[in-house]
Amino acid sequence: MTTRFFKDSVKHRLLHAANYRRVHIVGCARSGTTMLYFLMMAFQNMILINREISVWNWPTLRESFKLALKNVLNGKRHFLVTKRNATWYEPEKLNRLIQYAKSFHIGIIYLVRDPRDVLTSEHKGQPGTYYVNFTKWRDSIEAGETLQDQLRDFPGLLTLRYEDIVTDPDQTGELLMQTYGFQLKPGISSLKHMEEYVDPGLQHSKMVTYMHQLREIGTSSFRKWEKDPKRYQYLKSLWDDPEKRTLLERFLKKYNYPITPFETEEPYNNA
Repeated sequence: MTTRFFKDSVKHRLLHAANYRRVHIVGCARSGTTMLYFLMMAFQNMILINREISVWNWPTLRESFKLALKNVLNGKRHFLVTKRNATWYEPEKLNRLIQYAKSFHIGIIYLVRDPRDVLTSEHKGQPGTYYVNFTKWRDSIEAGETLQDQLRDFPGLLTLRYEDIVTDPDQTGELLMQTYGFQLKPGISSLKHMEEYVDPGLQHSKMVTYMHQLREIGTSSFRKWEKDPKRYQYLKSLWDDPEKRTLLERFLKKYNYPITPFETEEPYNNA
């Protein structure tokens, strides 16, 4: 046992004894991880840190002692929610995450999204370019498959589709409550209305820039590539590469995404 792991063992045992439950969100960039992170604010007793971070970097041991002392008197269950950093899928970090999930019973939410939307999504900080290249997407989804394999018997692993969240966020809320024991804040009419539960002070935070802006959850970001010639042709160039097509097709089938229009070879404006 390394010194670092020993310190983290102390930290997590302390948090567990003080009735804290940890949940960590992972997934490829542009898959909706930030949206899901903010959605967590609809539930009671959530503690979130407004930046991307690994589960071993926050809270620190000192912060854990403070959290434990703060909660020891009321005894209510609280949830510490974190969101993966940009390189979470690298083998060393991924293996460490799996070890921590198993050792410290950290809930893991793995979020997936139609890769054609992911691969043609733009980031506010990098306008005019596609934020996720094929290699980054491939590495992320392979990391996700490793998670699913290594944690297949772990009750704290939950795989969600972005499309299901934005189509029916309240059903997603029910699933989260069943899996982790969350409870909605009083007065929340629907998880789709972020303005009801997200702190207005976060409107201009760095995390918000990842999703362009805080807005009502909806389907406006679905399949833009079908009617955009630039996006369509870019995706078609990936699809025409046999190796890339094999990976894309396997992912689309696994998560029940339609494969057309590339199968039919129809032009984008008739898709």
